[in-house]
Amino acid sequence: NIKVGSHGTAGVLSEIKHISLSLASVTANVMVGVAYSQATFAAAINIPQDRTVKANSVEIETCYTTSANADVTPSGGGVHTSLATIGVNLALANAGSNGSASLKGKGTLTAGSVKVNADGTATAHALTRTPTISVNIANIAANTVVAILSATQEAFIEDVTIVANGGVEVISTLNNGDGEGAVAELGGHFASYGLDLSLYKVDVNTAVAKNEAKNHAYIKGAVIGSITNRAGPVSVIVDGRSYAKAKIHETSSAGLLSVGLTTLYAYAKGNFQAYIDTTGGSIHAASIAVENTYRSIAESETTQ
Repeated sequence: NIKVGSHGTAGVLSEIKHISLSLASVTANVMVGVAYSQATFAAAINIPQDRTVKANSVEIETCYTTSANADVTPSGGGVHTSLATIGVNLALANAGSNGSASLKGKGTLTAGSVKVNADGTATAHALTRTPTISVNIANIAANTVVAILSATQEAFIEDVTIVANGGVEVISTLNNGDGEGAVAELGGHFASYGLDLSLYKVDVNTAVAKNEAKNHAYIKGAVIGSITNRAGPVSVIVDGRSYAKAKIHETSSAGLLSVGLTTLYAYAKGNFQAYIDTTGGSIHAASIAVENTYRSIAESETTQ
């Protein structure tokens, strides 16, 4: 038996927590949290021309998790009293991943069964929380959360000649769990119970979540089985989703004059493909199945 695998986890966390009591005439805070992650995971067998590999079974597998998390908590749970407060809070999470599992080359593989599998989870989460209690004569706040995710994954068999009595599987699964993707969230846990007392208040809140996912599974230019010696079932399967969510929790506010601007942007883009291309090759099998299951979901939500 032959088994080749790439398994791993890549995670980046940028966390800012400022828990304090502020009693001042003028308070100015600028907090920036940036998490940037780039990761590549690959497992492959390459059989050169005029070479033959024999095994009872062959499995090529890539399984991984990658994440970028930025958490900015300005004075979480604290009490602020001042004549004027100016706060600028930015949380940026940017995650990129590339995963692949492949069987390729111009050579020949003789095996009872063949499986090429890629299974990945990639996430980006940007979060900014707000104080529990804030008392000011004038309060100016600019809060921005941005989550960007770019995930590319593929599983494939290309050019190789396969003599197999059993099945041949090519499977690529990317982010098929709930909530896996790009999430930009402003407010967090503290905002649900927050209270802002200001005579004059200006709030500019922006949440941006963007997800670009690419997930392919394919067989291209390969020779699998023959007229006199058919392979078992041949299947090419893609399963996954592109998910983006932008959410802003508004705090309770009491004041003489309040001006607010809230902007939410959620964008989920997906390129999902499952296919067989027999140009330069051929497939003789007991059965052939090609399945492509995917969802692209973009959500924007604000509460007041």
